[in-house]
Order: sequence, then structure tokens, then C-alpha cells
Amino acid sequence: MSPGDEENGRLRELTQGLLLPCVQLINAYAVGEENGGSVDWSDVDQAHESAMNAVEDNFDLQRCGVCEQYFVPSLTKCGCD
Repeated sequence: MSPGDEENGRLRELTQGLLLPCVQLINAYAVGEENGGSVDWSDVDQAHESAMNAVEDNFDLQRCGVCEQYFVPSLTKCGCD
């Protein structure tokens, strides 16, 4: 396997890992709409857990000690900035 193939495989894994919580959240809201507007919080919790895992596994996720928001210093800012 060439370095380019390995890098493409890693990028594919990263994309899939980050896409999963997005799809889970979309589905949670779609099911909620079908149920008269009531979202099942366990579905939202599952999407949140997947998102946290995907970001923590691939980025330097930090939490601001002032505003308590999560951020990735190289990509985002906390709510204080």
C-alpha cells in the first residue's frame, strides 16, 4: 500500500466517523417529526456521543474554563472569543 492510499483510507475513515453523528441527528429529528414533533432524547444522546467520540479521536478538543464551550484551537474558538 502506498502512502497516498494509506492517507486516502485515513481520510475516508475520518469522514465516515464525523458523518455518522450528523446522520444520527438528522434521523432523530426526522423520527421526531413523524411522531408529532417529539424528539426521542436517547437518539439525540446517541448522536452527541458519536460526535464527541469522533472529534476527540481526531482533534485536540478542549473545553473553555470560562464559558464551558468545547472548541478545537486549530479550527474553532470558544464562546468567549
